[in-house]
Amino acid sequence: LFTVRIKALGCDPYGHWTQGILAEMQAALDAGLRLPEQDVWDLVALLVETGESATGRCVAKMLGMVGKPAAEPLLIALDEVSDQRTRVVIFHALGQVGEPAGSAIDDAVIALSAAADDSVRLQIVDDLMRLGRPDERHMGTITEVLIRSSFLPIWWRLGLVLASFGAPAVAVLVRILDNASDEGLCRAMENALLKAAAFDAAATSALLAALRQATRPRTINALQTALRRSSGSLPR
Repeated sequence: LFTVRIKALGCDPYGHWTQGILAEMQAALDAGLRLPEQDVWDLVALLVETGESATGRCVAKMLGMVGKPAAEPLLIALDEVSDQRTRVVIFHALGQVGEPAGSAIDDAVIALSAAADDSVRLQIVDDLMRLGRPDERHMGTITEVLIRSSFLPIWWRLGLVLASFGAPAVAVLVRILDNASDEGLCRAMENALLKAAAFDAAATSALLAALRQATRPRTINALQTALRRSSGSLPR
C-alpha cells in the first residue's frame, strides 16, 4: 500500500487528497514500517519533484525516518540536481537522516556560503549541525557566513559550530567579538567561547594567549569567564 501511495502522489502531488495520503504514509513509518529499497528511491524522486512545497517537506521528514538507507539515494540526487531551492530541501532530508549522510557536509558548507538570505542560511545551518561536525577546512567559510549574516539565530548556531573546533576557533571567536557592536552578536560569541572551553581542554592555552593580547574590557571578561569554565585556570 505504501508503494501505491507513492505512485499516486507521483501522479498528482498537489491534489486535495494529498495531505490525507501523506498522513497515512507517515503513520505507517511511525508504526515501524521498513521500506523496500525501490520505495526509498521513489520517495527521493518524489522529493526532487515536489521540492520545498508542503508535500516535499513531509517527504523529507519521512526520508529522515527511513534513516541510513535513504542516505545514498539522497546524496546521488544532490549530485544530480542544480536548482538551489530543491537542493535546500534535499539538505533538509539529509539533515533528518543525520550522521549516516555526513559525506554531504562539504556540499552543505558550500550551499551555506552561496545562500542569498538569512532564512535559507538558517535552514542549511540547522541541517549542517545534524549531519555532524565540519572539519577545520570549513572554518574560514563558516566564519565568513557568520560575519555576513545579520540574524541572531544564525550567529548563535554558527558560533556553536565554530566552538566545536575547540582551540583552533578561539582566535576567530575573539576577533569577531572584538569587532562586534551588536549586543546579540557579542553574546553569541561569548557563549561560543564558553562552549569551546568546555569542548576542548587544549583551548585553555589559546584562551590564555588571547587574554594576554586582549584590550577590550568585554573581551577580557569573556575570556576570563571561559577560562573559569575550562579545565585550566587563570594565572595568579
